[in-house]
Amino acid sequence: MILEEILKDDFVDIKKVYEIAKQQGMKKADIKTEKYKLGVKTVQVSSENGEDMWLWYLPKKIWEKYHV
Repeated sequence: MILEEILKDDFVDIKKVYEIAKQQGMKKADIKTEKYKLGVKTVQVSSENGEDMWLWYLPKKIWEKYHV
């Protein structure tokens, strides 16, 4: 699945996810469908300036990467 390749084992900005997926021929609806099938999660990160960034990640892969 394309999202698995994009996310791998890291957090990725939603804008970058959509950009890469669209370059590979995916439509927005396809991206959302694949997101739910894979169990992709979202986290919001805010800067000190009040800017927000939404990151997508695969919980299992993140757990494997950061669990010691």
